[in-house]
Amino acid sequence: MEIYKVTYRKGIIMIYTIQNEKVLVQIKQKGAELTSMKNLADNTEYIWQGSDIYRPQAEFLFPIMGFTENDEVTYQGQIYKMPTHGFAKDTLFKVTHEAMDSISFQITDTEESLALYPFKFEFNIIYKLEESKLTITCQVINKDEKLMYFSLGQHVGFTCPIERKLEMSDYYFEFDKKENIKYNDYSYETAERLPTELVFLEDSNIWPLSFEKLTPGPIILHGLESDSVTIKSDKNQKSVKINFGEHPTLSIWSSEEPEEFVCVQPWHGTLPMRGSSSNDLAEKEGMRTLESGKTFESSQSFEIK
Repeated sequence: MEIYKVTYRKGIIMIYTIQNEKVLVQIKQKGAELTSMKNLADNTEYIWQGSDIYRPQAEFLFPIMGFTENDEVTYQGQIYKMPTHGFAKDTLFKVTHEAMDSISFQITDTEESLALYPFKFEFNIIYKLEESKLTITCQVINKDEKLMYFSLGQHVGFTCPIERKLEMSDYYFEFDKKENIKYNDYSYETAERLPTELVFLEDSNIWPLSFEKLTPGPIILHGLESDSVTIKSDKNQKSVKINFGEHPTLSIWSSEEPEEFVCVQPWHGTLPMRGSSSNDLAEKEGMRTLESGKTFESSQSFEIK
């Protein structure tokens, strides 16, 4: 296990390294955020390394996702200040397990979190390498005596093009099953899904990538038949397969400025439809519930070639 100290905006943030004979992975202590996944055979980087235009790489969205009016949520009539996409991404996680090829991170409720979110909880993120695959498991535990409301997702930016001499337009999504699926248009101005439906795939599992198609998004897909999608090109052998089978929603996106990444985001939650937006945790679209003392667990994996 290697531990690096780096200057990240304000203060010193730890970066932890796990690896096996094929892959090296680095994770920031802040937000338990994946910051690198490299093929050791040729040093190819599969995680977007950020820029002055867009900095986050693989944030966890918890306990909510999306924007809220005035950065507030309500619960039982009380108002709580809540950052966009929740507070986990801005929190320093505690390391609870370390090994050469795995590491676990944890946050729990504090006085500060209870001022933002009215539930006692435990949130664990477990990274595990096996061959060329990284599995990320999230556990949410309700430590409160009341029913808990939450959303959970990750905002992972994958380098695209993976091969530097190619363009994003040389790549495509390959789903593991043919799909017939539509999605709602999106308004950046109001941060809502719009009633207008657009076709994503018709009896096909191939969706060509381009900056122009990704930036009007995010494209939020509900009800996919597939369990995985692969970012690949016919001009190169390098690819990354994202297995999202347990997640009911998949969101894809790229930055408003031309950047060499595509976000593939498995979610337990969604962004609101126009007219359905609510700041109340018990009414907000896409929220999950968890009974007192119960554990919610969900995994995804990234396999590189």
